[in-house]
This record gives sequence, structure tokens and C-alpha cells, in this order.
Amino acid sequence: MTGKQWCISMFVVGVLAMQASTFVTGTRVWPFMAYCMYTQVSYGTPSTVVISVTAMLDDGSEMRIDSEAAGLTWHGWYRNFERPMMAGDEQVAREAAERIASLHGVTVRSMRVDVTRYNILPDEGLVETLEGVAFDLSSAAGEGGLDE
Repeated sequence: MTGKQWCISMFVVGVLAMQASTFVTGTRVWPFMAYCMYTQVSYGTPSTVVISVTAMLDDGSEMRIDSEAAGLTWHGWYRNFERPMMAGDEQVAREAAERIASLHGVTVRSMRVDVTRYNILPDEGLVETLEGVAFDLSSAAGEGGLDE
């Protein structure tokens, strides 16, 4: 074994020994343990998000719109329609309404995207918050916006 190989081998053995000593003694000997990845693990508040899109039709009925109703994969529906509509993009809402109209033979008067968040808080238990974006598609210059 050459001197260079011996030095590299001893360095590797030393690193492994310092890591092992951290687990055996419970003390921090090695600087890797000071990195945020190891020292500040936070799992946050357990939560679930439910997104629903509802279309109001000309006959007054409601139609739940999902990827299947739109003839898309879940990712295609979310990326191309749901996410932009959640941000208030009315043009995308109009495109979604046209897609639904052509696939199902209905006329969409308005659409609403609801985002419901369910959080489990230590002191309060289950907390539900609802945000929604509504689009009036009955006129050529309809307005989209965030409902409070």
C-alpha cells in the first residue's frame, strides 16, 4: 500500500469512527450533526387539502368537474386547469367550460373552485378552512376573483 492510499484509507476510517462515536456516546463529535437536516426536524401540522371544481349549468343544476369529467389524467387536469383556476385565471376557467361543454353537451354558466384545508391543531383539534374562487362565465367579460 502506498503512502497516498494509506492516508486516504485512514481518513475514511477516521470519518466512520467519528460518526460511530456520535451514535455510541450520544455527543456531537462530527460537524455533520450541526447541519439543519439533522438538528431541526419539523413535521409541521398534519393537514389535508381537498380541491373541488363545480360548474353551474344553464338549467340550474351543478356538475362536479374532475379529471375524468374533463377527459384528462389527474396531473393534466391539475396542472392545466385546477391550479391556474385556483390562482384566479379566468381564461383557463373559460377553456375548462368549453371543454366540458364539448364533452358533455352542456352550457356552463359559472364555475367555482373550492380549496378546503383540514388541519389538526394540538389545542383546537380538527380545523377546517375554506377558500374559493368563482368565475361568472355567462357574459363575454365575466369576472373571476377570490371569495372571502
